[in-house]
Parts: sequence; structure tokens; C-alpha cells
Amino acid sequence: MRWLGFSGNAIDRRRFFKLMEPSREKLLKQGIPAEKVEGFFDMIFHGTNSRIFNAPIDLFIEDHIYNTFPELRPQQFLSLQYLENLAIQAVIDPNIISLTPAVIISKIKVYNTVTARQFDDLYGTGTEKNYPLSKQEKEHVEAFWIEFSE
Repeated sequence: MRWLGFSGNAIDRRRFFKLMEPSREKLLKQGIPAEKVEGFFDMIFHGTNSRIFNAPIDLFIEDHIYNTFPELRPQQFLSLQYLENLAIQAVIDPNIISLTPAVIISKIKVYNTVTARQFDDLYGTGTEKNYPLSKQEKEHVEAFWIEFSE
């Protein structure tokens, strides 16, 4: 996962907070207390890392549930649909985009698109097309999907 430039160590955390500095200044100017801003960024840092580290195993888990427990498919469909709605919102919402550096949005978009592809693959939905991807992001999605498929 290092190709996406994240990990949970102290150096990466400092690098992340430095990357978030323009957003920090923007939020402080809006009158949001510093401790709330730091807590918000901490949440983004941990949430992003969680997404990065859990996304690969989540693909296998969802695939296993779909193939092993057909009676759970209606619940799985609703669950995945709910998660996909949140996932697309996270990368297209103007408020989120205005506060989050593009490099972070890009990484989350890649992971979210891969899970959308799986949702499309399992249930025939058209979720993946909702993600506006750059050429490089598309290449990452393809590489990730090929690795998962193997």
C-alpha cells in the first residue's frame, strides 16, 4: 500500500498534518477551535489509513459472503449500497473537497472505486461510473482490481 504514500507511523502523521495545514488555517479563520480542528484531522488521518489497510481484505470478505451465503445477498446489497452512497459523497462533496488536499481525495477515490467495481460486479449496479477519475487513478484502480482478481 505504500504506493499510495500512507502508513500509520509518526513521520507519516506529521507529513499528513503538514499537508493539511492550509485546511487548518481555513478552519481556524472560520472560528473553529484548534482542538476541534486537530481532532477532525486526526479522524481523517485514521479514517484514511483504515480505508487503505482494510480495503483489500474487505474485497475478499464481501466476495466470500456473496459466494458462500446466498441467503444474505439482500442484506449485503443494502449494506454495500449504503456504503457506496457514503463513499461517493466523500469524494465529490464540495465541502469535503474544499477542506481535503487533492492527493488524499485521489487515494480515497481509488479505493472507493475498487469497491464500487466489486459492487457492480456482484450485483450488476452501475456505481463505478459515478467516480470522476484521472487517467492515473484509473490505472491504479485497474492494477488493484487485477491483483484482487488473481
